[in-house]
Amino acid sequence: MKNNSRSSKIIAPCGTVNYSHLVEAITARASNDRYIVLSMVDESFTDMAINFYETNLRPNNIGNYLFIGIGIAACCILYRESLACFHYADDPSAGDASAFGTADFNRKVNIKSDLIWESLTANFTVLLCDVDVIILQNPFDEIRVRFHRYVRNSIKCILLFCLVLFCVISVVVIHWLTD
Repeated sequence: MKNNSRSSKIIAPCGTVNYSHLVEAITARASNDRYIVLSMVDESFTDMAINFYETNLRPNNIGNYLFIGIGIAACCILYRESLACFHYADDPSAGDASAFGTADFNRKVNIKSDLIWESLTANFTVLLCDVDVIILQNPFDEIRVRFHRYVRNSIKCILLFCLVLFCVISVVVIHWLTD
């Protein structure tokens, strides 16, 4: 398997201190149970990223977030606002909004795909948010409840399967012994 891990400089020109790899940066920002909100942002959307933090993350007490910077300028702007940002990749159109379907847009989508893959393969539970969404309440509470319900139901199914298997084996053994 090809390793698409991107790395960033340890000290960025604007004074931000970044981790050398995405997984290190996410680990530092994620909750203890490895939940995190990631939002990819380039320079053209830093104002929306700041607004996303001020109107969604902070009011809902979501501290386990990380902005993923495309281009160092995005992280420099967010750093000046005391927002966590990891410089993940550079792109020639990082300072411009990209129209759907263009080569610039497709390149940025591919960067986002790499970001998602790298985060999930490092065993994080990731909520990937665009910066133009509204979060009405902390989503991790519901995600945790649903996850635990899923695990509990899965365990019940496994136990039921084992019980049925035990009964079938018992019937076969009894039948074999009586023959």
